[in-house]
Amino acid sequence: MSAERATAGRDDREPLGAESLYVVRVQDRIDGRIAGHDGCAYASPPAPRDSALALVGLLLGGDPGAVNGGGAWTRAVPGGQRTITLAPERIG
Repeated sequence: MSAERATAGRDDREPLGAESLYVVRVQDRIDGRIAGHDGCAYASPPAPRDSALALVGLLLGGDPGAVNGGGAWTRAVPGGQRTITLAPERIG
């Protein structure tokens, strides 16, 4: 017995009805002469879209509900800049 796909182009490894997951990546590029370190990077565990967008809002230092779902944001931080990206989880 086989199940038909409801949406064309879906990944065959994703079960029907499964919620898409997203990863938030953060890269701080900092001038070490100013901050005492060269920055850091972080990738969140996969999360549902609403949770991932809430994390983006917190990292931007604003209202987590105000993030509308774009794919990349850049903000100034002391000594450099922070780039935050939101992308679907890569399977495989």
